[in-house]
Amino acid sequence: MKDKLTFQDETNITIRRRIAAEKLLIGFKTSAFLAYCSPFSYEIRQELLYNQWKNNLYDKNILLTKNFQIENFLSTNIEISEWISQGLPADEFSIQNGILTLQTNRFPFCIDPQLQALLWIKQREKKTNLKILSMRDRDFLKHFELAIKYGYPVLFKDVDEYIDPIILDILSKNIQGDLTHQYVKLGDKYIDIDKNFRMYLTCRLSNPILSTLHFSYSK
Repeated sequence: MKDKLTFQDETNITIRRRIAAEKLLIGFKTSAFLAYCSPFSYEIRQELLYNQWKNNLYDKNILLTKNFQIENFLSTNIEISEWISQGLPADEFSIQNGILTLQTNRFPFCIDPQLQALLWIKQREKKTNLKILSMRDRDFLKHFELAIKYGYPVLFKDVDEYIDPIILDILSKNIQGDLTHQYVKLGDKYIDIDKNFRMYLTCRLSNPILSTLHFSYSK
């Protein structure tokens, strides 16, 4: 009886360790997805996630959930249903893009020739006083500054290949201060930044050519 209990205890410990190890591996894989996969097409993402990275783990005799799907670990069915009701297409690539738009720690740059991201973001943020701006407008900076100060979301539409250098400190999240007071440089002055401020950029070109500087600042 004692041997049976000891065996059961050891089995339970092994199971718990395997579950913990699998969660850690999934954490690494989802982090890699958020950090590296946003610029790539659906085909390249699938190759990285479900062939190269997964096979690399198998080659090292590291097992992973058999039916691993990245969206199952970075979103819920309720969230996905909400996104779809707001206008996000229901295909796997669009769901991945929705995750990348909302969960990366950088401001998203959405390549959006069919205006799907634009319409989804507008619908999603319609109750939050979303400011839709264009860098071609002469007075966009005034509205942008107010949004930063008061925590309104901003959507820059039709960004194309030009990003005004005046917003680069914002785009790179070069935020200064502490937990109680944060500020950021905008042009030649520093302004307070509200913790609820967020920003989206959309581009109608299907294959924009961005500088490495701009690309490193956004996702």
